[in-house]
Amino acid sequence: MTETGSPWDAFSVEPTAPVFTFFTDDCLSTFRETFSDLSTTVARAPAEAFYELLYVYSRDSTNQLPLNILVMFLNEVFETDGAVAAFLSVAASFPSNPKIVTLLRMLKLDDDLLVAYLATPMLVQLDVVPVDFDRQLKKRLRDRNYTSKKFNLLHEESEGYARLLTEVHANFAADDCLARVESTHRAVCKLIGHFNLDSTRVLDLLLDVFAASLVKNWRFAVQFLRISQWWPRGNEADNSALDTLFCGGSDTAAKLIGLKLSKHDRSKELPESLKALVAVLVKEGFVSFGSIFYYFSPEGETMATLEDDYKQRMDAEILKASANELVFAAPLGDSDDEFQEKEKKEPKPVKKTATVLPPTIQLLRTFLGAGLFWPSVYILLKFPCLPFVDDAVADLLNRLVRAAIASLYAQIQPIQSAKLFEKLQVARKLATGKKDNRLLFKDHKCKHLYTLKPLAAPSAARSFTYFYDHWRDGVPAVRTLAEFVAVSRALLKFNKTRVARDPALFVEMCRIVVAEVRAAVAEPDAAFRVRRSEDMFQYFRTFLFPAMATLCENGQAVDEAYRVLAFFPLEDRYNLYSEMDKVLCKSNLEIKWAYGRAEKDTKDVMKRLLTSNIKAMMRRLSKISYANPIPVFRGVVSRLESFDNLSVLVVDAAKYFNTYGWDCLMMTLLVRLTSERSALQSDGLNDRHWVKSLSSFIGKLCKRYPQVDIKILMTYLLKSFRQHDISGLSILREVLAEMSGIKPISDLSLQQIELLGAGPSLIRGLHGVIKDTRYESARSSRRFVDALTAINGLAELFVLLCRLEEEVVFNSNESHLKILCNKKDELNSLLHIFTETNAFFTRSDAFLQQMPDVCELVVKYDVPVEWSFEIWRKFLGKLVAEDEAVGKGTAAETASVWNPVLLPIVELISQALPSHWQFLSQGLYVTFWQLSLYDIVFPEKLYSTETERLTGVINGLASDIRMSYRDKEISYDKISEKEDHKAALAKIVAAIPGDSAAHRIHHSAVMVRMNREKGHWFPSGEGELQMRDFFSHCLLPRARHSSLDAMYVARFVFMLHLLGAKHFSTLALFKVIFASQFLLRTLFTSSRNEAENLGIFFSQVLRQADEWRDEVVFAESARGEDLPGLVPLGGTELLTFDEFRAELFHWHNALLSDLSRSLNSVDYNCRRNAITFLSKLLVVYPSIDSHCEILAVIIHTIATTDPREDIKLAATGLLGQVRSRRKNCVAMPEFYAMSPEEAEQYTVLQTKKVEVETAKIKAQKAREASEKQVREYEAYDKLMKAREQQKLASQRASEEKKAEQEPEEKAEKIEELKPEEKAKQSEEKREKKSGEKSEEKSKRSEKREKRSEEKRSEEKREKRERREKKEKRSEEKKDSPVRPAGPRGATPVPRDDSKRALPSGPRKTEAPRHTLKTGAASLPPLPPPNTGTSVKDILIARIEQERAKSKGEDGKSRTAPNSASSTPPPLPPPAPRGAEFANPRDRFRAQMPPPNTNISRLSDSGRDKRDSGHDKRDSRSKRDRDGQRNRDASRYNLPSTPAKPVQRSVTAAASLPPPPPPPPPRRTSSSSSGSRDSPNSRPYREYGRSESGDSGNSGRNSERDARKDSWQEGSDRGYGGDRKRRRQ
Repeated sequence: MTETGSPWDAFSVEPTAPVFTFFTDDCLSTFRETFSDLSTTVARAPAEAFYELLYVYSRDSTNQLPLNILVMFLNEVFETDGAVAAFLSVAASFPSNPKIVTLLRMLKLDDDLLVAYLATPMLVQLDVVPVDFDRQLKKRLRDRNYTSKKFNLLHEESEGYARLLTEVHANFAADDCLARVESTHRAVCKLIGHFNLDSTRVLDLLLDVFAASLVKNWRFAVQFLRISQWWPRGNEADNSALDTLFCGGSDTAAKLIGLKLSKHDRSKELPESLKALVAVLVKEGFVSFGSIFYYFSPEGETMATLEDDYKQRMDAEILKASANELVFAAPLGDSDDEFQEKEKKEPKPVKKTATVLPPTIQLLRTFLGAGLFWPSVYILLKFPCLPFVDDAVADLLNRLVRAAIASLYAQIQPIQSAKLFEKLQVARKLATGKKDNRLLFKDHKCKHLYTLKPLAAPSAARSFTYFYDHWRDGVPAVRTLAEFVAVSRALLKFNKTRVARDPALFVEMCRIVVAEVRAAVAEPDAAFRVRRSEDMFQYFRTFLFPAMATLCENGQAVDEAYRVLAFFPLEDRYNLYSEMDKVLCKSNLEIKWAYGRAEKDTKDVMKRLLTSNIKAMMRRLSKISYANPIPVFRGVVSRLESFDNLSVLVVDAAKYFNTYGWDCLMMTLLVRLTSERSALQSDGLNDRHWVKSLSSFIGKLCKRYPQVDIKILMTYLLKSFRQHDISGLSILREVLAEMSGIKPISDLSLQQIELLGAGPSLIRGLHGVIKDTRYESARSSRRFVDALTAINGLAELFVLLCRLEEEVVFNSNESHLKILCNKKDELNSLLHIFTETNAFFTRSDAFLQQMPDVCELVVKYDVPVEWSFEIWRKFLGKLVAEDEAVGKGTAAETASVWNPVLLPIVELISQALPSHWQFLSQGLYVTFWQLSLYDIVFPEKLYSTETERLTGVINGLASDIRMSYRDKEISYDKISEKEDHKAALAKIVAAIPGDSAAHRIHHSAVMVRMNREKGHWFPSGEGELQMRDFFSHCLLPRARHSSLDAMYVARFVFMLHLLGAKHFSTLALFKVIFASQFLLRTLFTSSRNEAENLGIFFSQVLRQADEWRDEVVFAESARGEDLPGLVPLGGTELLTFDEFRAELFHWHNALLSDLSRSLNSVDYNCRRNAITFLSKLLVVYPSIDSHCEILAVIIHTIATTDPREDIKLAATGLLGQVRSRRKNCVAMPEFYAMSPEEAEQYTVLQTKKVEVETAKIKAQKAREASEKQVREYEAYDKLMKAREQQKLASQRASEEKKAEQEPEEKAEKIEELKPEEKAKQSEEKREKKSGEKSEEKSKRSEKREKRSEEKRSEEKREKRERREKKEKRSEEKKDSPVRPAGPRGATPVPRDDSKRALPSGPRKTEAPRHTLKTGAASLPPLPPPNTGTSVKDILIARIEQERAKSKGEDGKSRTAPNSASSTPPPLPPPAPRGAEFANPRDRFRAQMPPPNTNISRLSDSGRDKRDSGHDKRDSRSKRDRDGQRNRDASRYNLPSTPAKPVQRSVTAAASLPPPPPPPPPRRTSSSSSGSRDSPNSRPYREYGRSESGDSGNSGRNSERDARKDSWQEGSDRGYGGDRKRRRQ
């Protein structure tokens, strides 16, 4: 061998001495003293310590470890659990040594333990086993292995099997069973060998024993089988893939398990312990899944049946969830007897027993619980319907997926701190009591139990843990996105929507997807970023989005899912929502059920909605919409379209909506808006109800909630406007109105319009008056503007709205001008609000960045000039003001008179001007359109006036607040509102002085600029052409634009006059305005608002011109050397005062001519606009009486002849205003200085006019008299027919009453009849009586309706007659000093006296209703028409004749004379007060004035409705007086007993009807001040008498005053209730 050595030398190196941990040299040296302390150290690692101890002891030659001390040391150590087993295990590893044998003998251990751990030689030395133990063992092994005699039946070797079961069960149930595995195994082997037991039978028994107590000691079973002879060593089952599921495992055990499964009773479920044992053995590799699958695999028909049952069950659930409860109601039977018979025949329901699931589903549950991943996948691949057939399978599948993704979720979970997570898992302590004012707490006691059911729900007192804690082993751990997708595709494809059954899993998956999407967004590579985002979108669409519909009311899980959706664009989200609504909800049964349930719940909530449960129902509605907002909002929106009053409730409930709901709500609204429905009504003028309701709802939502994505709505509107669809205008109008709070300015007064041209404080005060809430709506307005600027839609929306005017007017299908004009006005109002919103809320930088300049808007985008400058006016004004303030606008610095800000516009505006623009400068054009009313007018007086007014309002509020604090009924909220209002007004008042000063400074700066530019506005001297162009292109378009612009144009015209602009002619401009006859064409082509604005412009011009009619004012402000505006064209001298008045008269005449032609036009638009124009002009026009009369005649003609109701109504209202304007008009000679010829001609015309008017009045009165007589004849005929019908009815009623009173004999005969005949006769009689009653009831209702209809028509006719008479009297008063003669030859009475005097001639009386005779023979014939005797006189004569006959007199009638010349009968002497009547009602009735009977007002009920129309000064209307009298007459049942009349005024002629007898006393409540029938009380005021008892002929107690006092003091209770006296 060489020196280098061989390669085996490495193995000849002597080993080094071992290094000890416990028994070191120091420890051995002091072992005698410190062995007690060492025992505790050894107990921590007994195996290592025992090895060192035995190693040292076996080689101890110095006696460092004495035996007695070592025994004492080991006995102390053996007191710990498991120390003896560890010591024997270590001792068994040492070779036989006398020292060790001696030590074991001294320890005196149990023989069982020695046998269990020590080898045979050492056991022989210890005398535990005999010396020939090996021989005996070999013999037994021989007998067992090579002898064929074995016992596999229990009765063949009952003792052996009994010992076996006892041994195994005793060790299996022991607490230290894991330490007894080997000993138990040896004991089993001994028993098998000793009793010749069959090993297969033993394994079968062992499996039964293990299954009995598997929960507690499953580890013992696994370890026992692992060391047993049955374990398939080297051929264990492999469950790591689908391909290896049928490989390996013990065939014997598989057959035994298969026999147990196949022989089990299928009517009962498999024992849970057996299923758990099978799952554990498959999981541990003892048996393979494939070897036992065929024993429990069902047939395909069974699974198909289960799937069909599931579908039928789901169909039933869907029908139940979506259908009405009436669908499930049983049909009603034909009779009660039939129903009872059916009930008897129907068998009693049998209790349903629980359905036993197939073994496949039972074992699949157990496999999923034990974590058998691939075996479960194999079963699900064969039967994919199982997660839907059994809910537990779906839940266990979710549990398995959650375990798989746990490691991936741990990387992104919100709580990364393990300590914090564990701390959060600890239950809070419970408060048990109180001691020393301190709460006592104790730990929450909860029992922790092991269970066979992995889905056992824990409770407060018990928590459950699945017994097999290794179930996560073998489950694929997901750590990357690819693995996450793979596991989802492997398992979640079976669960589909049932992922939502585990909200925790759903939330974790959503958070993982969110983290991946965020990571994808952060990727620098764009292509990779897009691909990764698309993968996540498809994953969410496949696995998570369908499950959202089944989450029910779990708002947190839905919010987590929407976090994923929020990353994707709007188009992708809406595609998902549409797929859910159109496809998934019809193909997927789970989603279909959820949709139907949501729709039904929504309908139930909407039906149960009451004022008392609004809040609860709205919260319920929002909860329903958490997971399924689309069906909920579809039902709500469809209901809102029909009932718009629900919009407020739904808007209030929207505060509970989640983000997913808001997104779906916008989609639902867009779907409803884009549905193929007509947005306009059949008239083409108004929007349909659903459009109005939706627009209002959207506006309220956008204003109140920032969650509404306005960008979506604005994008939809922009797209619809691009396609020339104007249906979205109503939505935009509502959104703008609600969000901006800006009100239109079309219906403001002139003073309010002037306030709009003042400072911000005055404007803010005006906003409070007109309910403009722009300041309160600042947040919502900025949201609207920001959303619009975010999509770059500010300029686009403005241009589209301006272009829509052409679409509305010229390209519309509507031909009626009324519809077109209304649409145009609505569009213009919308544009005004939009421009005002931009001017008020848009930031300057955003506006300047997005909005094209004025010239580009006009030239490139065809936006009208007025709109282009309006949207730019505020921003241009700021820029110009800033430039003028720093002095950059002077001509010296810029070499131009125009402001540098406006100079580019001045140079480029020529492209927008017409080709014939040559007489005016471009600078004038730009300056005119750029300025506003605030720039050119400083209303100093308006500031002071508003200050005083607001100060008064503040003082009134302060007083009101002080009084409110004293009133306990006023709530604190109302008081706080008043205080807030007061504070706001005080703030406005405090800001007025500053605004006034700023306005003065600004106005002065503007005037400086105007003086600089005025010499360049009119370059040439073509006065009339210049003024025509200036009016056509500047004044008229802006005057029609808005009311504020109309005011501005009028003030600008007079500003030009006062500035004395070079070549400007005021006369030429007024000639163009008034004498160019443009008004007819302009009104025809204008809308209503434009005509109104034009009227404001004319009214302001005429107001200033009328002020110049004052010579002093004319000299101060109109005429001057530096004011060349009143120089005639071609002249050099100014107009004189008289010449100006003449010119003004010509302008009035020209305006009257234009107005007459416009009003007389038959065109609808022209006439309506003329009425609107004139209504705004009435403040100052007409000023001449003849003009006023002409206009009144024209308008009266329109009001009476025009067939169009709206024009007729407008003309009627305008007619009164024109007539009231007459008092402010002057005669033509007073208006201007007339020449003698003109004065003479004016006198002749006035004379002819008076004659014509007088003739017309006479003809009208004659016509009215004849019409009245015809009406009296008709009324009399109706009265006679009604009375005849009443008489027949009374006769019929009396006959029926007699027929009912039959004699007793007939009654006895009826009793003798058979019961059937009696019942038949009674039934016939009852039917006859009910029919007669119903017929009589219908006749009475017809009579009542007829009487009420006649009464209404008569009242209308009388009102119309009184109104016409009043108008005629007012006209007669002006035209004739003497009133014309009355009808039927009455003598004319002076006008002043006729107001107080009563009608001449005796009064006519009427008898009570029951004294009239309805027979026609007793009545004299009617007189022929056009005779002196009236129908009223004849009827009075008949009444007197009938009353005389009823009293038994000679039959002579006391008819009233038929003319005023008849002599009245003498009056009786006055009766003493209260002498004739004991009852106050009788006295009251006798003292009433005689009625002036009106035949046409008599009713069938006999109530005397008197004609008291002669009392013109009565405070009550005639209708109220007649109604009160009728109520009193019917209440007190006035009889026909004659009474002695009292003394009356000289105008009273006839006596009253007889007074009634006193009625029975009426009961009153005990709390009343006195009974009406009590003689001590005075409930009735004595009519016509004073308190002193004088008759009605003196002073204020005259008949008129008494009647007036009686009506005014009678109150609503009748004549018996004098409220004032009762209170006193």
